[in-house]
Amino acid sequence: MNNTLKVWITLNNCITMDGQTDSVGVEVEGVLEQLSPLNVLRYKEQDVDGSVTDVVIRAFPNVMSVLRNGPVSSAMLLEPGTRNPCSFRMPEGMLTMDVELLEYTHSLQDGIYRWELHYLMYYGPTDPAEHRMVITARPM
Repeated sequence: MNNTLKVWITLNNCITMDGQTDSVGVEVEGVLEQLSPLNVLRYKEQDVDGSVTDVVIRAFPNVMSVLRNGPVSSAMLLEPGTRNPCSFRMPEGMLTMDVELLEYTHSLQDGIYRWELHYLMYYGPTDPAEHRMVITARPM
């Protein structure tokens, strides 16, 4: 099955690091490509300075990848039980860290796709940052 839908994509990420918790969220227009069993989300992020970053999320049943291409580019592979390197290219240079996926669930209910991720980002010798992210895609 190959089906493409215009969708509203909502991303909410709760981050805990050094005992401090912060949440970020965004809702954007995008496209969901259903390529069973793979779902691909595509959207554009606009920064406060007007620059645009293209984002592609590939959601397999057990693995997710996130690619961002713009002023800040990144590549992240999230798979259970594996600590993977990820990279962020910024104007100041390249930043590399590790990401470890602890939990990953996905569902489709009432036409709304939902992915929940619980992962750790290792920025160096300090304790990792804990992320709990929820991504939803609902038809426009």
